[in-house]
Amino acid sequence: MKTKYFYLSMFLAASLGFASCSEDLSDGGNKNQQTLKIEVADASLGSATTRATYSGYTTTFASGDQIGLYVVKGTRVVNANVLYEFNGTDWTTDADVEYNSGYTYYAYFPYVASPYTPDFTQSTVDDKFDLFIYDASNKFHNANQSTKANFQASDFMLAQGTTGGSPNTITFSMYHKKGLAVFNGEGAADATFTGNIPYLMSDTKYFLMKPSTNTEFTDDESTYTLNASSGHYVTHSISEAYNTFVLTVIGPSAYTYAGGTNSYSITSYKQNSAGTKTKAAAWTVSYDTDGDGVFNDSKPSWLTTFTASGDGGTSASPYDATVAAQTAMTPSSGTASSILAAATPVSDYDLSDPTGVGSPQNTANCYMVHAPGTYKLPLVYGNAIKNGSPNNNAYNPSGTSSNTFLKPFINHAGAGITDPYLKNNSATPDGVTLVWQDVNGLIKNGSLAIDGDYLKFEILAASIAEGNAVIAATKSGTIVWTWHIWVTPETYSNLTTVNGYSVTPVNLGWVGSSNVTKSGYEGRSCNVKVTQSGGGQTQTFTITQSPNITVTPSKGGYSPYYQWGRMTPEIPSTGTSNSNHAAYNISGSSVSMVQKTFTSTGTGEAYGNIENGIKYPLNHYYNNISGNSGRYGPFQSWQYNLWDAACTAVSNNRTNHSVKTVYDPCPPGFCVPSSGLIYYITNTVSTSAWDGTNQGRTWNSTLWFPAAGYRSSSSGATPGSVGSYGYYWSATPCSEGNGYYLSFYSSFWYENVNYRAYGFSVRPVAE
Repeated sequence: MKTKYFYLSMFLAASLGFASCSEDLSDGGNKNQQTLKIEVADASLGSATTRATYSGYTTTFASGDQIGLYVVKGTRVVNANVLYEFNGTDWTTDADVEYNSGYTYYAYFPYVASPYTPDFTQSTVDDKFDLFIYDASNKFHNANQSTKANFQASDFMLAQGTTGGSPNTITFSMYHKKGLAVFNGEGAADATFTGNIPYLMSDTKYFLMKPSTNTEFTDDESTYTLNASSGHYVTHSISEAYNTFVLTVIGPSAYTYAGGTNSYSITSYKQNSAGTKTKAAAWTVSYDTDGDGVFNDSKPSWLTTFTASGDGGTSASPYDATVAAQTAMTPSSGTASSILAAATPVSDYDLSDPTGVGSPQNTANCYMVHAPGTYKLPLVYGNAIKNGSPNNNAYNPSGTSSNTFLKPFINHAGAGITDPYLKNNSATPDGVTLVWQDVNGLIKNGSLAIDGDYLKFEILAASIAEGNAVIAATKSGTIVWTWHIWVTPETYSNLTTVNGYSVTPVNLGWVGSSNVTKSGYEGRSCNVKVTQSGGGQTQTFTITQSPNITVTPSKGGYSPYYQWGRMTPEIPSTGTSNSNHAAYNISGSSVSMVQKTFTSTGTGEAYGNIENGIKYPLNHYYNNISGNSGRYGPFQSWQYNLWDAACTAVSNNRTNHSVKTVYDPCPPGFCVPSSGLIYYITNTVSTSAWDGTNQGRTWNSTLWFPAAGYRSSSSGATPGSVGSYGYYWSATPCSEGNGYYLSFYSSFWYENVNYRAYGFSVRPVAE
């Protein structure tokens, strides 16, 4: 263990009072200059207690190296991020730092001028400096560590000082908090890296990785990933042997309920460092049929043809996967609630997994629930994750930021969203609340909770019913995001094609008033993992047989309203009168919408802006600022792209589909339609006559549109025109304060425009 001694000169107060604050320090005042001796040891070498073990690597401080010092009394910071610099013999500072045995001292290396903020309310040193260690903003990390300076600057070290040795001595045992990747072997010195570039020392290359993080490396042989689990030492050998393994799998496309045969392919081989010699690498498969992450050799019986192993090769080998036809379910009739209660309960069901067996994640602001059980949803903004990857265009759309084009989209604090997860946008939730539910007890009281990166809740079989709920993640009591939970037997799998749009059969959040029939074919899927022999590489894909379920919708019922550009549904009407449907909080108390009309700009709850629209989902906002040039929306701003990330200007979008944003209120895979849908159906003469019994219209004898009414822009606390008028938003704006929408009543059916502050229905279409 290499031990370093260094000295810091500083002034110590002669008394415990505050008189010294007014003393003139130019002549020393009433001060005694003393020397504080600090002993620092690199505890990462030869220590069983360290998180990281580095072979052949030591940290040697050189003149000009800098550390940062925090002095804390209890949880109160006495001195924050004090800079000490090594001059080759001593460590010195220009700051006044008091030595006090009642204080706690923390040191980190290397020093940065604006680090993260430690949380001294935490119990362990690692937890206090958690943000430093995991370093999301790369304050202590260089992707290019090819130079000694960059390599050492990435070597984050941390210690809490201890006393008890020599007088006025603080001892720091500095622990490395990075993982060390070591690239050795005969080809290591000559390997050329791009992206993450290691540092070369004595024919071996080293790279400091963030703990518990997968790090991808690309050299002149291949691309591969190493994982520094909690800061451990990992190696990768680069030689002229067959040490590079290549595995490429292209899974079969999805199957319909009728089954059939689709092809898939596997490429599996190994090669030498130069890539001049290759050999086939054998592979085998295993199956996970229930999504628990456990793979075995038991192939599901409905996967009738599938190749379980192969010899591999440098060319893609095609194979056939045959899936049996599904057996139609026995039709179930009755109330939607009775059908839901009879469904098989689920446990810890991830709503962002469309198959339920660990397929790629797809997030949204609305999730459909079809059975009782326990559920979880990721703490992610809207549809910021799509097919398992960040959906950057949903929160940071392509285009130039302007008064009418928002880039990036913003969160509850008015800050730009830079990452799918709330926690990576200074919005780490610490609580959950139920904003409203239209069935008392729909969400089990006491079941709402934050669990890591997920929000969890439970719906009991005894109380499940067709209905809606809005749940919110909070931070220090402030809502940071909301999600709409729609409990329904409807699956949105039975779509109607209208001029290129795949239109859903019912409104978003629809709750019927009469019996329904559920029939068709359930979906099913299986995860398949391909494992390469020798290299140990794996790839997993999902074989999916899509559901084809028809739920005969009730023409009578109700659905929530939406202000243009907002993600959170507003409380619906009763469906039969201009009255609010009953809505409850988690304890069963009544809640209601509140009209908020603002006549000037501002930031408080009464003023409509995007962040307030998130934080106060029960507020119905209306911009009535004098001289606002027709900007009568729910917000003070008037961007065009809130529901269509591709909308850069006012236009009547006749041809293009809208591009879903983090503010879109629809379930995964669906979005608010562009005005092209409304234009087409209102200019097609095949609309049926008005249905006076059920109050609504049917387009082309296939799509039923109930006259659900609206919430007025200026009196949105109470619905209006329920049973006589129907209003359905598109995602297309027609001006700075208006949007295109479908409008109808007993005598007409046409495309119209109106204030975005109105609360209208939404009929989703497939993305």
